[in-house]
Amino acid sequence: MKSTTPKPQSPEFRALQNALAKANNEQVSQVVTAIDVMGLRGIVDEIIAPLRPRLALLRPGRPLRWTRLMFLPLDPLIVPTAQWRLGQPMIPRSCLTLLASAVRAGMGSDADAITREIKNLTTADAATSGQIGSLLWPVAARILADAALPEGWAETSLPTEAFAPLARDVAAALEQVMPMDAIRADAAFGVMLQFATLRPILVAAASHGPTALAMVVVLLLARLPQTGPLLDCSALTGVTAGEAPLRDAIVRARAVLLARIEGSGGVEALVVGSSLADAAAEVRQIDALLCGLRNSDNKSEAARREAAICQRLDASCRTRFAAGLASEFIGKLQGPGARQGSAVLAALEATARNLRELESEARRIGSPELYDTLLRETAATVTTLEPGGPLSLVDKVRLVEILVGPDEALAVLEGRA
Repeated sequence: MKSTTPKPQSPEFRALQNALAKANNEQVSQVVTAIDVMGLRGIVDEIIAPLRPRLALLRPGRPLRWTRLMFLPLDPLIVPTAQWRLGQPMIPRSCLTLLASAVRAGMGSDADAITREIKNLTTADAATSGQIGSLLWPVAARILADAALPEGWAETSLPTEAFAPLARDVAAALEQVMPMDAIRADAAFGVMLQFATLRPILVAAASHGPTALAMVVVLLLARLPQTGPLLDCSALTGVTAGEAPLRDAIVRARAVLLARIEGSGGVEALVVGSSLADAAAEVRQIDALLCGLRNSDNKSEAARREAAICQRLDASCRTRFAAGLASEFIGKLQGPGARQGSAVLAALEATARNLRELESEARRIGSPELYDTLLRETAATVTTLEPGGPLSLVDKVRLVEILVGPDEALAVLEGRA
């Protein structure tokens, strides 16, 4: 029987993509849910490719399949296959399933335990995904380092000679995921990050070649934005990691991340699509990339790109801040959940701190008056809650202090607000 599946770039294929592009958010979520339950993917991944920026904004919880779990920490490196070239520090999307299948086959029965663990989980289960992933990523690195060309490689539209270096570079990146996560955990507890902490990661990556090193630097900059100044200082003082110069790896890594944010929906996905707790870090990361862009030899082109990114970043910050303020703070403050006591109050305080952290980063990009106005209005909303309501005077004072500062909080305490 002749297949009725539209071929890529056929009129039917483009018509289907155009129809999806016009779908509303609910329809897009329904389509993606239907695709996620399919056992075979293939061309459907190409069909939904134009929707990926919207999916990053919608952040639907997607089933935690084997391939998705394996490449979860490498997401900043994944690009459409048409954008990939041999030797670039990126991973073409079309090869993900085959690489993941090679790892699954190489693990034998051990893979079954992981498959059982991820059953019924989604990408929204971040903590659990990390715990299960820690059992997969180091093993996957060892398997891919010596993997043979898998059957069906031709279907990826990649040349045969691309497999071996690509598999080795992916292995080198996966090898450093757990060390990076350990650094992130320490940083969350306030441990000061130093270049000496990063050096073993860089030396190990560099031993696999310059592309592997650049991939790992991409992940460091994306997952630990605070590493940027440390890497720059070390590169400028002539520190190298193994055989590959660190400076070249930083330049290549920043080019990858800049291309990511300049793409359709890139900035918006990172800021608007992030959780409120992570939004400020994403803004810092983009701002760091802009600083690197200013050092470009072509000053006029760099200025044009920076202006375009800043315009989108400013709009994204305003959108994320307003949404967080409305749904995650005021909505909880005035909703029925506000009467649930200390747990809700703690959540409100955490949200207020996240808002202030985002505001601190965002106002340097633009629109400082907007943030001042919104925070003052929100503080006034807290202050005017009826006495005897869910918040005591002390609760109100604490929230106002976080939102607009100690002077305004003192005014509330003294009854002057």
